[in-house]
Amino acid sequence: MFKFLRRLGCLTVIAVIFFLFIAFTSGGDKLRWAGEKVGGVLQDVINSLADKADDLKGKKDRSFGKAKEWGEKGKAE
Repeated sequence: MFKFLRRLGCLTVIAVIFFLFIAFTSGGDKLRWAGEKVGGVLQDVINSLADKADDLKGKKDRSFGKAKEWGEKGKAE
């Protein structure tokens, strides 16, 4: 039983890391592509994950844009 829970926990951590990597690099495009290939009920779940991935990528882009802007202000002074 403990081995099963440990394996399930490890798979969950790997899946979360994989999702975050895909979300930060390409947004939800790749997830939507996978959803089209799977179809059915999973397509709805994958599309909602793709929307969340787009939100994460947008937040990342905005924060990196602000950091770059602040860095340029520091160089100008």
